[in-house]
Amino acid sequence: MKNCFVCMTTFQYSVAKKLAGQLFEKYNEKSVIIQKYIDLSDEDNLAYLKKIKVPKNICGKLIVAFISKIPFGANFFWSMTLGKINCLCYFNDRDPITKALYGLAKNKKIKTILIEEGLGTYFKSINPTLIGEVCPPDAAIIAYPALYKKYHTQEPQLFVLNYCSLFKRDLGLNKKNKKNDILFLGQSTPQHEELRDFELMFIKKLLSSFPGKNIFLKPHPRDIRFQKYLLDDNRVSVLPEEQILVPVEEIIDQFDIEIVASLFSSGCVSIATMNPNLKIIFGFALYKIPEKYNLQSIVEVSNYIRNVYIPHSQDDIEEINQQCLWNDVNRNETDMDLTIFA
Repeated sequence: MKNCFVCMTTFQYSVAKKLAGQLFEKYNEKSVIIQKYIDLSDEDNLAYLKKIKVPKNICGKLIVAFISKIPFGANFFWSMTLGKINCLCYFNDRDPITKALYGLAKNKKIKTILIEEGLGTYFKSINPTLIGEVCPPDAAIIAYPALYKKYHTQEPQLFVLNYCSLFKRDLGLNKKNKKNDILFLGQSTPQHEELRDFELMFIKKLLSSFPGKNIFLKPHPRDIRFQKYLLDDNRVSVLPEEQILVPVEEIIDQFDIEIVASLFSSGCVSIATMNPNLKIIFGFALYKIPEKYNLQSIVEVSNYIRNVYIPHSQDDIEEINQQCLWNDVNRNETDMDLTIFA
């Protein structure tokens, strides 16, 4: 096994699984995935993946005891010590298991690669601290290198993340029967109920501003209850539950849409990267969203994503439909090459 991916969410797992598949196809080498917080039941017997499941309640100093006593944990760390794994890939997590693996990788001179998964990659302190010093990864695969350089002075080797190559998957949806014009991404409102009313008001504004368009809702996977809302409007539909659980990047090209809208879902960032012909509308500036959500990061990243719009009024929303797309998303850096993992 040459590559290890540390995954805490279904999106991270989806990216890791696709990268592992590409690496297996190119180099005939298997990868290992360390998973926590998520139950992965789909395609459990993938030939190119070994999965190690970490109990959810493992944290802090317990990790050391855990990996030394559990057989698969010990085998994994022996594998790293013996050099069978030469690359640790992680996302913008601060979870103790990520930090423990990162520290081990650095001590063993194993290559570390940061993989972008949204806004947090750019604005949060994501490089684990080792012996009191920030230790940056050897390389980073990200969508917007210029933005990353702005906030990280210790620069790793940068490669452009090609979301399009990662998320080509036919879910069997019939585009002719799904000809909706606006996709709306919901927030994780079970944890933030205060956002519910803002979302509903924004959806109503979209219906008013685009009278000839339909809207379908993709609730956050933790917010299946959204299916109960707005179903009395025949222009609004909700994806079935089995599609709600799929990362939005995997379904975006399955529908005939023109606009993706959300209050401030970071999923819109990767969608904008994948398809510069879509218009991305964030609605947070229309309302007094609590400052704790740090929405300035979206304002910052909008300077690098040309097809993103942040309206401040109803008139602004209506004008968006008349605006032409830039069609020049800021992706003119080095393309990702799988040899980065070698």
